[in-house]
Amino acid sequence: MTSKKLILDTSRQNSDNPNVVAIGGGTGLSNLLKGLKGWTNNLTAIVTVADDGGSSGKLRKDLNIPPPGDVRNCLAALSPDTLIKYLFQHQFNQDTSLAGHRLGNLILAAIQQDTGDFEKSIEIASEMLGAAGFVLPVSNRSDIVLMGRTSSGNILTGESAVGHSSERIEEIWIEPKFVRASISVVSAIEDADLLIIGPGSLYTSIIPNFLFGGITEAITKSNALKLFICNVATEIHETDDFSAYDHIKVFQSVTGVKLSHIIFNSNCKVLSEYSGQKCVYPESYLNELDSTILLKDVINEKNRIMHDSYKLAKEIMMVDAVCNVKTN
Repeated sequence: MTSKKLILDTSRQNSDNPNVVAIGGGTGLSNLLKGLKGWTNNLTAIVTVADDGGSSGKLRKDLNIPPPGDVRNCLAALSPDTLIKYLFQHQFNQDTSLAGHRLGNLILAAIQQDTGDFEKSIEIASEMLGAAGFVLPVSNRSDIVLMGRTSSGNILTGESAVGHSSERIEEIWIEPKFVRASISVVSAIEDADLLIIGPGSLYTSIIPNFLFGGITEAITKSNALKLFICNVATEIHETDDFSAYDHIKVFQSVTGVKLSHIIFNSNCKVLSEYSGQKCVYPESYLNELDSTILLKDVINEKNRIMHDSYKLAKEIMMVDAVCNVKTN
């Protein structure tokens, strides 16, 4: 299988400022933003609020606020390398009462308690950091619980349980049910020139965003390119032994979103058996998918379970540049 040859229009870099909206969470989304911020000044990240582990989970439980961890990572990714960014990401030592907390999470929690508005808190923190883009939680609610049902019928409660299940997930939903996404999130999707989905944990970072009312509908109505970034490696438990095809079919079957383009990593090598992960290589039968398949070397050579932020951003903007040439 060969990929479509695309030519990069370098004059677009930091000039036309396409309105790019990236949807996800975890390290995958923040890693993507590091590269994308060099290509457009019109960048919005839509972040999941299902996290219930670590510092985020503790603050969510103790203060009744949305989990701040994924938001913090995205703000840091969009920010210049300054002392305040370094402090924002600082994690307290394990032998203290603040063990595991990151200062940025505490700052977001403090602002939230003062404003009572999570989106406003993010806006204030963004100004502090000088972030080159916007970060929006998919919802401002603090009571969202990710639920799952395994192939054997076991019910999983919480993002941590879903992500660590050794059984394949057959069904996934959120409680309370029928919660709608924030108006600002739906508006951002409606205004986008390019919609990017992923990379990130399939069941716990990407799909949870699409379980909120209004997201799939807004994406379906949008004329923007809809680009899915497939993970370069499986994740322990969550996507053990998943093929490239599995990633796409699970996403589409749960969300109903039709993708215009999909980027897969072409630079695949066997990973260490100790990692418990496998390289995700696109099989030939992916031609069955009703999307433009792009095979690209987007691997981080120093950490082969991650994308290279800058390689990936360049390939994404190549797609945007070529499709704009075709439609103009």
